[in-house]
Amino acid sequence: MEEHEHPYTEVFEVADLDEGGKRKVLKTLKIHNNSIIRQAFGQERRILSELRHPSIPRLEDAFSIAITNPVSREIPCLVMQWIEGENLEDWLDRGQRLTNETTEIDWFAQLARVLDYVHQRQFFHRDIKPSNIIRQPSGRLVLIDFGTARELTETVINGHSVTQWRSLGYTAPEQLLGKAVPQSDVYALGRTLLHLLTGTRPDYLDVPYWYTMLDFTPSERFRNLLDRCLDEAPQQRPTTRAILAELQPSSNSGTTTLPPLTIPSSQPKQWKLSKYAKWIALGLIALIVAIAIPFCQSQFASVSPQKSEATQTKLISPDRLISYGQLTEIADDQVSPLRLAFQTRKDSGIEQLSQGNFAEAVKIFDAIREDYRNPKRQLSKDEREQAKQAFKDPQILIYRNNAESRRRSLAEKTPLYTIAVATPLNLEDTDVSRQILFGAAQMQDRAVRDKLNLEIMIANDRGNTEQAKAIAQSLVKGVDQRSVLAIVGHYTSAVTCAVLGTYSEANIVVVSSASTAKNIRNDANCNDRNKVFFRTTSTTEDEAVALLGAFQRQNPNGKKIGIFYSDEKFSQSLAEQFKDLLRSARLDFVEKNLSENGFDVARSLSEMKDVDAIALFADGQTNSSTTFRRSVEILRQNQGKKLVLAANTLYNSSILGEMKKLADRIGFDQLDGKMIVAADWFFELPGASAFREELNSYWAGDFNHKAALSYEAVQVLTKVFQSPNFKLSPNAIRDRLNDPDFIVNSDILRGRTISFDPDTGDRRERKRVALKMTRSGDQFIFDSL
Repeated sequence: MEEHEHPYTEVFEVADLDEGGKRKVLKTLKIHNNSIIRQAFGQERRILSELRHPSIPRLEDAFSIAITNPVSREIPCLVMQWIEGENLEDWLDRGQRLTNETTEIDWFAQLARVLDYVHQRQFFHRDIKPSNIIRQPSGRLVLIDFGTARELTETVINGHSVTQWRSLGYTAPEQLLGKAVPQSDVYALGRTLLHLLTGTRPDYLDVPYWYTMLDFTPSERFRNLLDRCLDEAPQQRPTTRAILAELQPSSNSGTTTLPPLTIPSSQPKQWKLSKYAKWIALGLIALIVAIAIPFCQSQFASVSPQKSEATQTKLISPDRLISYGQLTEIADDQVSPLRLAFQTRKDSGIEQLSQGNFAEAVKIFDAIREDYRNPKRQLSKDEREQAKQAFKDPQILIYRNNAESRRRSLAEKTPLYTIAVATPLNLEDTDVSRQILFGAAQMQDRAVRDKLNLEIMIANDRGNTEQAKAIAQSLVKGVDQRSVLAIVGHYTSAVTCAVLGTYSEANIVVVSSASTAKNIRNDANCNDRNKVFFRTTSTTEDEAVALLGAFQRQNPNGKKIGIFYSDEKFSQSLAEQFKDLLRSARLDFVEKNLSENGFDVARSLSEMKDVDAIALFADGQTNSSTTFRRSVEILRQNQGKKLVLAANTLYNSSILGEMKKLADRIGFDQLDGKMIVAADWFFELPGASAFREELNSYWAGDFNHKAALSYEAVQVLTKVFQSPNFKLSPNAIRDRLNDPDFIVNSDILRGRTISFDPDTGDRRERKRVALKMTRSGDQFIFDSL
């Protein structure tokens, strides 16, 4: 029968001849020679035998088939109730989605109800997704495929925790780390509901703004409940029992009545093998033999389970967060997940790289990117989208060039230069780290093509100061006997400040493309005693000047601005610089702290009715996304009523998508030109066309100044490595960058140079340009003011 492929099992539709050809489901193993897999299959049998629920298929029999050719073995089989209906993935593929809250709550309650039954019996499913849910003609939803279900314990297959089984876009973060809990099912349920509501796979969705993508306006109660199900922290998610308690009032009044719950008390019938002898004799046994031969590759993450750190921040071991190509998956990475076919190819390239087969790894990674670039390839719309997603995965290009650099260094006995790019791969707004990796990967590719052996480690600091400290300590010590010469990163000023002392003590240079808080090198709290901090970006002072200048051009008679800021280092620094400028210009302001407990968006906006503009200084989500989400909500509730002067943290495609969805409801004219940001680089600037075209050829569009600045950070290090008589040591890099005579012609803008102030590490030549959000057809873009 047609099915959504599972790596270890095969499912067939069979006819029960003793019941007049009644349809049943037979499930068996593809792999026969792994005792752990067989044990897990037996556990599925035991779990199903203990579950009696109308929304779970009945286990009707279990037996084994003895095979003697080509080798002697037994193949276990399960026979289950056939469920009439359509699985929800096929339903979605027909262009369907939920179009009203009543039906959505009904489906939510049905699924929560069956999950509550499973959880109360000390099991959890671990693979909730549309393809594992069948909608019967009666309207009942049935949860199928308990092949990954487990008791509240762990089972290990091939050295890996099976709690690391993943379904891209649905699996909870803790499950990816080998720590699945019942609330992992709640997270997957929430992601499944997002797919059913929006019609878009969660891995393609701007999840924080899901409520703007519906055919109806969800109630605040429903929206809050679903948001809690999607919380990154499992302890913050509601239990299934709590979900049912919140949904009960609405589910009772829905147009689709929940089918009554009747739990069968009888045991399943015990049948003999002879019952299936007729169809086995007709030739299906040959098929079972064929599929039982091991041929499938594990889809489990390659990282091993990690015990929780004894810290409040729940740190992950750095060896699971830093990769030069030895990890098939960096822990807590939301930037680079691919659909199964391309993920398998990527994993194959990583395997070749980790085994030292560098030339073969290069071929595999090149072939992945070529799928999208080659116009002769005949691809369906979905295949084209998958190919584009893989093409835009910066890890693939980075690992490709790591393999080539390693190959050439060994073959030609030439130096290898290893740097690390440290960035938070786990942020809800994945555009941030994707842009940073775009720039680094692109410049690395140019360097490698110019015969420089440049290797990049990707380090996921998770936007968390304590996690970043652990990352910094590992990078300073070196990873797998690789010495790190320099760091490109980190993203937020607070994280950079927290780790700078570690790098400074080791004389390892930090070139940041994103940390803009003023005076980082000379901030005593940052401990940069050896002056290793440099940045290609401008500072919060430059950003404040650009934003105020834009306000005065847009509203020459404006006299008062409302300022929103948080307690995070960047946001505070920008607010202080902006307030100093307002005082000098004799302009009035009021301010609100986004970090305050109980902060209320609607009330805060109502208290700013008399301001001429809002300065919205969203932070970089250091340690928490709470205040960033509040900033996005301010944008949504403001609805273009006030001009917004936005921090560069809101300069990305995700925010434009949010504004587009809002405009679809209230009209584009309401929002056109109502948000201003300040950026160091813009693709329409005079002299930027060559780099713009190169960026587009590498990443198929969708790039901004974060990619350009990250590119410059790697470019300046490349120029140091290529300097005559350069000695391979961190001290030499620091001394070269601190040299007032060291000047690099930037690739991102004709006539632009890169050099650094030896006292502050700040870029000497820097300028912020103001951009405004402008309508372009049925979407928004940022354009010159």
